[in-house]
Amino acid sequence: MRDEQLANDINQERKIMDEIFNYLTKKGHPISNWFYGHLHSSHTEYISNIYFRMLNIMGFCELKIDE
Repeated sequence: MRDEQLANDINQERKIMDEIFNYLTKKGHPISNWFYGHLHSSHTEYISNIYFRMLNIMGFCELKIDE
């Protein structure tokens, strides 16, 4: 019923995702969209030419790719 490690798990996950993002940007990868999941809500924010898209459980977002 209660997950005593939830806060630690969330912090660890955030740290790992930050490390991945920082690695990619330092290596010059052209990031235009960053998707991540959340169980309670959806939210989109545009920061430094990147769309950060938080998707609710079973949330979908159409991504159009230039060909």
